[in-house]
Amino acid sequence: FSAMAASKEARVPFVTKELVSYMYRQPLDFRLSSNETKVPLRNICRKLGLIGTLSRRKVGFDARLSRDNGRRDSYSSFQNLVLGELGWL
Repeated sequence: FSAMAASKEARVPFVTKELVSYMYRQPLDFRLSSNETKVPLRNICRKLGLIGTLSRRKVGFDARLSRDNGRRDSYSSFQNLVLGELGWL
């Protein structure tokens, strides 16, 4: 959270040279679709049974926790959503 509070991007990159090389060797229909984004990632999610992840609306993330109960409730909902998806609830 400290990186976000300082407006710094601190996520670990998902893309590696090996992944890009692998994807370029795959057929075009494996990588692209006219009605879906992130096709390979979605296919992996389907194989892992993470169907809820694919059909859920995009959820915003607000790391600022203040005395405003609305924000705390919002963060709590987000946290429960993630923990539930991981099967930890």
